[in-house]
Amino acid sequence: MACFISLPLHVRAINSQSSIADNPICLSRFFTMFTCFAVNIMTLAVISIDRYDAICRAPLREITCKKTAYFLVFIWLFASCTAVAGGTGHILTAVRGEHACYSPGRDVSSHAIIGKTVMIAVVSLWILPSLAIVFYRFYAIRKYVQDHSTHLRDTLGVSVVKREVKLTKICVVMITTYLSLWVMFALMVLLRNRFSSLEVHCAYLWSYSLAYSSFTVVPVEYMILDKRILAYVWRECARRRTVKVSVELAATNHEGGETST
Repeated sequence: MACFISLPLHVRAINSQSSIADNPICLSRFFTMFTCFAVNIMTLAVISIDRYDAICRAPLREITCKKTAYFLVFIWLFASCTAVAGGTGHILTAVRGEHACYSPGRDVSSHAIIGKTVMIAVVSLWILPSLAIVFYRFYAIRKYVQDHSTHLRDTLGVSVVKREVKLTKICVVMITTYLSLWVMFALMVLLRNRFSSLEVHCAYLWSYSLAYSSFTVVPVEYMILDKRILAYVWRECARRRTVKVSVELAATNHEGGETST
């Protein structure tokens, strides 16, 4: 969504002399960008929670379709509400008839600066707790494995413990690498706000694309590496096939009995 919706609107704002009439497009660009960023960070928090459940609470806490649906609904609702709250300043700027978006060479009004301040405040209120959850969960996993290694081996088995710990380490590397890309993006935002040259804006768009598109690797790779997810999907498919065959067999037997009668 960020790369296919928000990014082209970024390019349009840079290459053209946008007018106040383009404020709805600018706001759409902002909300898409902000919502996607919130979804990304919340997904990282959910992955860390799932890793904790897989090791420290196994086999009591397992992945289910209901649990996954709850997580998805919560992530998208939270991200949408956060985007609306963070964009209140930009909405007020557009209502006052001023430019709500930034482009090279354009002076930023005081109302737009207030909008950015509100956005930064909202980001800080949810991103810091989310990142705290991520790193605390991984620290708790490390502590639990050290203190209860014998219990884990007896409960899950040596091979399962090694696999889950290895996957957790891979997740830490993925999340750390992904967050480092956002550090580069933050630096480019500072440069863009300080300098209005076209080259700086192009570098900003490049870092924007890299930061957002790199996230697509994280959940896909996690689903592939986490054997529990694939095993659960396989069990559900096998169970549904078995139920379907049983129903068809029962219907056939019932029809055969009526024919005999």
